[in-house]
Amino acid sequence: MRMSGTLSALLGGGRLLPMFKRNAASAAAPAATFAGDGRPTLLACLAPSALAQGRRPMEEAGFDLLAATGWEEARALFDAHQPRLVVVQSTFDHGAGAKLCATLRRRAGGEGAVVVAVCAGDRDVAEALAAEATDVMRTPVHWELLSRRLGALLQAADTTAELRQYRSELEYSRRMAADACQQLEERRGVDRLTGLPNREVLEELMARSLARSRGPGSAVALMLLDLDRFSEINETLGRKSGDEALRQVAERLSAFLRSSDLEPRLRPGLLLRAAARLSGDEFALLLTSLADPAVLSGFAEGVLDTLSAPIRVDGTDVFLSASIGISISAAGASQGEILFQQAETALYEAKRRGGRAWRFYSSAHSGAAERKLGMDRMLRRAFDRGELVVHYQPLVEPATGRVSGAEALLRWPEPELGWVPPAVFVPIAEETGLMVRIGEWVLREACRQLRSWIDSGMPPVRMAVNVSRCQLEHGRLLSAVSSALRDARLPAELVELELSERGVLRRDPELEAQLHDLKELGVRLVVDDFGTGDASITYLRQFPLDGLKVDRSLVSGLQDGSGDAAITAAILAMAHQLKLGVVAEGVEKQGQLDWLAGFGCEQVQGFFFSAAVAPDEFRRMVLSRGSGIAAPAAAQGVSR
Repeated sequence: MRMSGTLSALLGGGRLLPMFKRNAASAAAPAATFAGDGRPTLLACLAPSALAQGRRPMEEAGFDLLAATGWEEARALFDAHQPRLVVVQSTFDHGAGAKLCATLRRRAGGEGAVVVAVCAGDRDVAEALAAEATDVMRTPVHWELLSRRLGALLQAADTTAELRQYRSELEYSRRMAADACQQLEERRGVDRLTGLPNREVLEELMARSLARSRGPGSAVALMLLDLDRFSEINETLGRKSGDEALRQVAERLSAFLRSSDLEPRLRPGLLLRAAARLSGDEFALLLTSLADPAVLSGFAEGVLDTLSAPIRVDGTDVFLSASIGISISAAGASQGEILFQQAETALYEAKRRGGRAWRFYSSAHSGAAERKLGMDRMLRRAFDRGELVVHYQPLVEPATGRVSGAEALLRWPEPELGWVPPAVFVPIAEETGLMVRIGEWVLREACRQLRSWIDSGMPPVRMAVNVSRCQLEHGRLLSAVSSALRDARLPAELVELELSERGVLRRDPELEAQLHDLKELGVRLVVDDFGTGDASITYLRQFPLDGLKVDRSLVSGLQDGSGDAAITAAILAMAHQLKLGVVAEGVEKQGQLDWLAGFGCEQVQGFFFSAAVAPDEFRRMVLSRGSGIAAPAAAQGVSR
């Protein structure tokens, strides 16, 4: 079989062949002949009488002899010269020969030395083999035979070492060949996981199709398809199962393209259909020579239906849905890059509607939607690169001024835009579903930071973390909280989840069940921005809540006669009747603080005390002001 130039180079260009020639030559040479290799060193640990008999024959056989007459001398000579060959007599140093065999084998690193034991009887043989001697020879010793055996054993050891090296080189060559094959497949435009064309091939095909779209009925359509919440499969079943799911998705898309019939079209046989995998869980479908682009809506529905059937992965049924963005070229007028951008904008609109949807690109999307899409890309890149940070705003007791808690607040320092306001990027993250991943990261980071503060000697404070509506709807908030508490070794009562009034206080049995499960876990539940929504007050008794946070819009009007003071006083009175704690946010003036303290507000936060600050600065603040809560007994242990 002829070997390709690439594979030949990977295998060393015949570099392994001389090794086999050398071994073959060694095997054919007479035993104990070491011409060209130098005189091998032999450590002889023999009784004086045996040493007197064997010295001359072994030296004449070509060995450089080191003679030892005692245990300590044998170890010292071995360590100093590291001989490849050792002969140990069982009666050496008052019968310690077998023990010396084991000792020298260990000091040589297992197979680093050939150790031959000279034994007087069956018991000595058994002890020598138990001590991992390479070979044994019975007395009386035939010294010429022993010399030949030592030479043969040395050559066998060299051959074994070379074979081991060969196997290592062969495994390396196999890996290099596999990498070369993968690179070749990528250069050929094949996605290795799914067997579909990659983005490079798709772009080339699209460019050719656009160049040929000259007349009516020759439109080119690009569909970008993104699997909804696919990361859950990798996170729950593992990446291997995720890869299998992607392979099955690719098979379904290919089968659907082969079986579907788009009518009307320009003429039979002219319609080009292609599926490609772009990256991760993103695929693309290219359709050309369309006579009526309106048929694409039915085609898109067919794609969604095809993917909606359960996928069997490792004995588990996995249910997938997708979002599709569709862009259509004007005959002979669109460039491939523009077509991609338009399809991405339409895909963003489809995902914004919650998934399992398709949308055509429209010029109405091109303004705000494309700006949002750009912001979404930047945010995803920043999150993946670890550029988002968490700062902490202190919660203070009005009566004492001590810090009793911290609210974890997400911050985005964008290199070109500066600090991007949360009001700009958080709604985008919620619309696209990215807030699920970001929210879980903020929760883990806040718990980790609290544990770090406690371990550094800072008195414990309660950590408040915001939870978005999409996290609750996602359905895995309980497991995320449990995992964060366990990993940070925090007691649950030190963590407080802030739930938006607009997103939480509504009639939803599944949501209510989630809140009860979180309450049983031991975390505190607080309604954030209270007073700005239209939730029924009866829900405050229905849900297992621990407190309310009065919205900053009410706090800012406490002293301007707008009626906000009366509303805030009513909220405080109601909360205390229901045994709910109250936090007032947005405190910026001494008068606001005095008013809230007079009405029994337990905690306040705002710029009057501090903005959200980095972890080290928050720690210094706590140590200077003091902590306002007692350390729970479990603060140094593992959360339940």
